[in-house]
Amino acid sequence: MIIVRNLKLKNHFLRLLFLTLFVLMLFPGRALASNTPGRVSRLTAKASESQVVLRWKKVNNASGYYIYRSTGDSAQIKKIATVKGGSRTSYTNKKLKNNVVYTYYIAAYRKTGRRTYMGDKSKPVRSKPRVITPSVPALKIFGNNSGSVSLAWGKSSKATGYQVLYKNGNSYQIIGKVKNSTNKKSFSYTVGKLTNGQTYDFVLRAYRTVGGVTAYSNISNKVTGRPAEKSAAASAVHGAYYTVQARSNIPGTPIRKGAKALMISGAPNTSTATLQYKGKTYSRISTSKIKILSYSLNGKKVYSKSQAEAYVNYKGYSSTTKYLVWINLYTQRIYIFRGRQYNWKLYKTSTCSTGLLRSRQPDGSIQFSYTKNGVAKISCKEYEAEFVDCYGRWVTYFWGYKAYAIHTWVMQLGTSNTKIGPVRFGAPASQGCARVPDAFAQWVYKYIPIGTTSVVY
Repeated sequence: MIIVRNLKLKNHFLRLLFLTLFVLMLFPGRALASNTPGRVSRLTAKASESQVVLRWKKVNNASGYYIYRSTGDSAQIKKIATVKGGSRTSYTNKKLKNNVVYTYYIAAYRKTGRRTYMGDKSKPVRSKPRVITPSVPALKIFGNNSGSVSLAWGKSSKATGYQVLYKNGNSYQIIGKVKNSTNKKSFSYTVGKLTNGQTYDFVLRAYRTVGGVTAYSNISNKVTGRPAEKSAAASAVHGAYYTVQARSNIPGTPIRKGAKALMISGAPNTSTATLQYKGKTYSRISTSKIKILSYSLNGKKVYSKSQAEAYVNYKGYSSTTKYLVWINLYTQRIYIFRGRQYNWKLYKTSTCSTGLLRSRQPDGSIQFSYTKNGVAKISCKEYEAEFVDCYGRWVTYFWGYKAYAIHTWVMQLGTSNTKIGPVRFGAPASQGCARVPDAFAQWVYKYIPIGTTSVVY
C-alpha cells in the first residue's frame, strides 16, 4: 500500500510540473516579469514644420526605447526608430509631410545578455506638422504715376513669396506675385492700367510653400494709391545727386571702368540707381557697380510751398498722426506738413545738416556715414543724447530705435551749451543725424508725435 501511495504522489507531482511548464509556455512574460521594463508614460508630441518632437518619462531599468508610428487613417503601426540609452527621453521625427496626422507609440526595452525584453506600448499620441506661417511686412506707397501705383515693403525671412491684392469692398483680388530673394532686403511692385485721380486700396500677404503645402500670413495694413500725372511743381523736386565712378564696365551702357557719371536716382543704401552719362539716362544700374565719390547738393535752395506740397501729395505718403516729416537731402532742409494722405499742407520748415558721405572715426578710420534714404517713423525721443565725444539736445529719432535723429548742433561733453564749431547749416556735417537750430529741434521734440511718418529723400 505504501508503494502505491508513492506512485500516486509521483504522478501527481509530474502532472503539476507539466501544468507549470505549459503555463510558462503560454505566459512567458509573467515568468520573466523581473526582466521586462515598465510601460512608457507621459508621452507628448509637439509638431512644427515637417517634424514632430516626442518626449516621455524615463522608465527604470530600460536599455532604450522603440518608436512606433502610424500615418493618417492607416491602422498599420511600424517601428521607425530605436533610441539607445534608458536616460534618453526625447526623439525628433524629421522630414515629415505637413498637414498629415501622425500617431506615435513608444515601448521601453531591456537587454540582458543575448536576450531583449520589451515592455508594453504607451498610450498613443497624435500630432500634425504644419508649414510655418510667415510674418507680414508693412506695405507702403512707393509712388503714384500716371496710370499706375508703385508699392514697397520689407522682407519676411520665412516667406517663399508675396501676393499683392486689390481690395474691393470686403473682398480681395490677387493682382500680382513677387518671389522672395535672399539677396534683397526690400521689394516693390507696380500696379498698372489704373485711372488717374481714382483711389485704390491695396494690401499684401506673404506665403510659404513646403512640400506642396502653403501657409499664408495675415493681411497687411491697407494703403491707398491715387495715380496722377506728375505736375511741374512735383517734377521740380528731387533728392541728393551723387558723383559716382564705375568700378567696372557697366553692361548695356557705354560707361566703362573708371568713368564718372551723375547718380540722379538712388542712394548709398539702395540696390539700384539711375545714372546720367554724357546727356543720356541709364536706369536699374546695380549700386555694386559704382563707387560714390561725392554729393551734388544745393543747401541754399528752398522748395516753395506749392512744390513741397505737390511732391508729398503726389508720392502718396501717409502717416498715423496729423504730421508728416520730410528731410530733403538735396536742399538740406526739413519740411513739416499737417493734414492727411493726399491732403498735406506745409506747416513749418528749417535748414539742417545731414550725414557726411564719409567721416573720420576717433581711431582714425573712415566710415561711410550718410543719412539713410527711405520711409520710416518717429520712434522715440530723448532730451539729451550722447554721441561720439559729444552730445545733442532735444533728440527726436526719425529712423530706427536711437539710430538717426533730429537734434541740435552737437556740443562738448561736460558743457551746458558749448557748440563744437564751426556751426554751419545747409551742408552735410553729421554721422547720419539731421542737425537743426535749437528752436526747431525743441519744437520737433515737443510737438511731433511718436509714430509720425518720416521721409528721407
